[in-house]
Amino acid sequence: LDYATSCNKDSDVRALKRAVDQLDEHLQTVKNTRKGTRDKPEWACLMLGVEPTATLDEVERSYSTISQRMRSAESSNPERIYQVDEAVKILREHLRFAARTRQGRRRLVE
Repeated sequence: LDYATSCNKDSDVRALKRAVDQLDEHLQTVKNTRKGTRDKPEWACLMLGVEPTATLDEVERSYSTISQRMRSAESSNPERIYQVDEAVKILREHLRFAARTRQGRRRLVE
């Protein structure tokens, strides 16, 4: 990536560099949030890339997209697959509990 940006100052390369920077920032946020909060919905939302106000359908859609992409990749990371699986389990449980206790509200936060 750095070689590409040094050889070509095209806007596509700059956009790619920005995307990588945003991904690095997101990864750092996930790492920081993961410390001591593995069982919390906030961590799970970050892992699946959904908003705290996501519905169960949105969580399932995100999980399906991410897991298909990861499992089809030749160099998929088993730890990342495990984390995504854990994240969806946490959110499923949280949303189902919320639906039972809040008379059918299916949101992560009020």
